[in-house]
Amino acid sequence: MSEEMKNLNEQPNEAPVENTAEAPKLPLSKKTIGIICGAVAAVLVLVLVLVLTLGGNKTPDNTPDPTPDQGTTETPDNNKPETPVVTEKEYTLGLGLVFGDFKADQTNATIATVVTDKDGKIVACKLDAVQNKYKIAETGVTFTILDTKKELGFKYNMAAYGSDNNGDGIVKEWFEQAAAFEAYVIGKTAAELEALELQEVNNHMISKDEALLSAGCTIQIGEFIDAVVKACKDEQGMSFKTAGDIALGLGINNSDNGTSGDDFEATIKMNIDFAATVLVDGKIVAALNDAAQPQLTVEDGVVIDKSVGKGKDILKTKRELKEDYKMAAFGAPNVEGGTVKEWYIQSAAFSKYIVGMTPAEVAGLKTQLVNNHLISTDDALLSAGCTMQITGIQAVVAESAGYAEYTLGLGLVFGDLAADQTNATIATVVLNNKGVIVACKIDAVQNKYSITENGVKLSNLLTKKELGNDYNMAKYGQSMDWNGDGIVKEWFEQAAAFEAYVIGKTAAEVAAMETKVVEGSGYVISADDALLSAGCTIQIDEFKAAVVKACEDEQSTKFYANGEFALGLGINSSDNGSTGDDFEATVKMNVDFAATVVVDGKIVAALNDATQPQLTVEDASTVTSTSVGKGEGILQTKRELKENYKMAAFGAPNVEGGTVKEWYIQSAAFSNYIVGLTSAQVEGLETKVVNDHYISTDDALLSAGCTMQITGIMAVVVEAIANAK
Repeated sequence: MSEEMKNLNEQPNEAPVENTAEAPKLPLSKKTIGIICGAVAAVLVLVLVLVLTLGGNKTPDNTPDPTPDQGTTETPDNNKPETPVVTEKEYTLGLGLVFGDFKADQTNATIATVVTDKDGKIVACKLDAVQNKYKIAETGVTFTILDTKKELGFKYNMAAYGSDNNGDGIVKEWFEQAAAFEAYVIGKTAAELEALELQEVNNHMISKDEALLSAGCTIQIGEFIDAVVKACKDEQGMSFKTAGDIALGLGINNSDNGTSGDDFEATIKMNIDFAATVLVDGKIVAALNDAAQPQLTVEDGVVIDKSVGKGKDILKTKRELKEDYKMAAFGAPNVEGGTVKEWYIQSAAFSKYIVGMTPAEVAGLKTQLVNNHLISTDDALLSAGCTMQITGIQAVVAESAGYAEYTLGLGLVFGDLAADQTNATIATVVLNNKGVIVACKIDAVQNKYSITENGVKLSNLLTKKELGNDYNMAKYGQSMDWNGDGIVKEWFEQAAAFEAYVIGKTAAEVAAMETKVVEGSGYVISADDALLSAGCTIQIDEFKAAVVKACEDEQSTKFYANGEFALGLGINSSDNGSTGDDFEATVKMNVDFAATVVVDGKIVAALNDATQPQLTVEDASTVTSTSVGKGEGILQTKRELKENYKMAAFGAPNVEGGTVKEWYIQSAAFSNYIVGLTSAQVEGLETKVVNDHYISTDDALLSAGCTMQITGIMAVVVEAIANAK
């Protein structure tokens, strides 16, 4: 750009003040005229560029403008996003069960749940089947299978032993064939399903529709159809509205209901709990639950009677039986002054109550024991008429939403109580609903002390895991290189190897683990090269015993989770009043320990226990007696001692007018109380001093019976949460 053009472009935006005197008219030079013409041309070019940029490419609109609105004209905000229109749709959840054959060795039933739209068309479907198997012998009845066919998965073995009914050389597993049928019925009505054409092949009534056969469903589908149609027509279904994506689930639990007899005559009694849930964004928007109690009499291998215990050949679920179930007539009045409603009414009340909850919240509903029934503690549910036991319903509702039932157990076994140390191994496990270990944690107490003329001096109160590398097994345990690889791992590493090794095993399988005695040492180590090569070459007899004890914990607690949880174990040891000298000393220890299961930082299950090993040592070298202060040779934890701990008899009544419950009852009350809390919340529980004991300030915990000092339990629970990984 020329200097002249620059000067033109840099003129001020405001017009300069003009001189009133007329400027003299001067002749323009050729140079000046050239500059002016160049400036005008540049301006015209600039205008043309602006026109093209701001819409010059648009086709002119020759349509005359309409008469302008005389009112206020608002400039539209073209950048404002449009709010999507959310339309809720109407749906109905239905549930149906049809019984199959009742045989001398099995009972059969098919269960379906569906979601239908306002036109009765299926938008979601889930199927499963019960095939409970048992053996009748002179010694009684033994159940061999209580899993559903879907739960069995590939173990059902249909692919291996089923008939190739459509001749394509492929037989899919039962759960795959059921999934194909579930997909096939989407968009169909009950009437359309009832009209499906079947054909007989290999004595099986299979579909005639190539679409279904080619999808892999080549098995007999009569009971599939009946169950789905029944669910579509469920007169006790639940209607709901939602604009979200729905997730339909079905849960089934089978159990023995009091089977008795032998091979001469046996009465088989089963209980089938089942439930369906619809989730939207993780919350329940609809739910149904039901139960059936099939019963049959078998004489010499022949079924002579079948029913649900309400009359010969009456095969209905509890919802279907309605008043004929007779809960109102014979059920226990679990609420003072209340009446007992029929089962199907109570079932519906529970289903309505849980709408809006997450599956975890349903699984965590609090219960209380009344008339040997675990009923709700919530007045809202009780006043709605649901006063019956709810734990079975909770379980299948949680299962239907993808949550499974688990059991948390805790166990301690004592080792040597020596003149210079006390030993104990502690284990905690989580079992699935088949009794299989899915998580395990192990630690060990080795409290060390020295006895001199000046008294008893404690030198170590840390656990072996807490000591870590300072336990020095790798440094000083070279003589324990029992697998000959030249490596001796630290104790915590060997314990971790054992923890991993028992995953997938039952208590019986752990107890049956083969061991061998190392010649010349007396050490009992694993006989399995898999465990030895994993680095666990130390003595494992106490590991085994502690894990089995935890698996068989009769005071275990149940919880529900979707498989994602963390198990932790915490242990705190302290002196409990040791006295004496090298002539005679009494060593008294206190060991508090707890296990927690944590999901998203919150406790979903907890157990706590304590033990107080005590021994008398003479001449600083000879142990003359061992106990937990409750009698010579008695080595048990406080939970194991139960009434023999005698807290009810000798404990301080820390609440005015209250009674003192046994330690194990108070321990369980505390464990139940902290479910749902975080580590910070447990650590922050408020206490007050009563009778020199730091007890809770919360009336809810006190009224639940936990009136003893809780600070020690709080500490190990917090530690267990920290160790939950």
